[in-house]
Amino acid sequence: MQKNKQAFTLIELLVVVLIIGILAAIALPQYQVAMAKSKYSTLKNIVKSIISAQEVYYLANGKYSNSFEDLDVAMPTDQLKWSTSNQYTYKWGFCRIFPTLMYCENDQTKLYYQVNTNMSGGESAGLRLCGVHEDFKSTAIANRVCQQETGKTDPDIKETGYSIWWYQ
Repeated sequence: MQKNKQAFTLIELLVVVLIIGILAAIALPQYQVAMAKSKYSTLKNIVKSIISAQEVYYLANGKYSNSFEDLDVAMPTDQLKWSTSNQYTYKWGFCRIFPTLMYCENDQTKLYYQVNTNMSGGESAGLRLCGVHEDFKSTAIANRVCQQETGKTDPDIKETGYSIWWYQ
């Protein structure tokens, strides 16, 4: 009596590997964009906290501060490398504070988020920007994050080394 051997053929295995490869090729870029959007959202939340603290400081003192030491804001404490009065630097990036703008950048994605808070008026007051440093290998991913964030297909400013999308 012969035993009935059941096994996969080489062609069947190659087809399965090909299908998995195609699915991975489709899913990986989406995953990378999702991760970059998550890191960008973190930047936005930090900047919003800084802005709230600036508003409280402004109400109490009649002016904006250019020092984190003046503000009642809880900055992320994860792996702080060094800081100055107007800049906190982390392994993932940094945040800066000026009287007229707040700014955070993620060095891993090369995305940055800025809000202009010049309350004396002017057309730049309240403007936000999504920016990308173009020297990064995943520039396409960072650009897609800014495109989705602003709803624009092209940046407002495209210079050598960076792209900027302004929005309200």
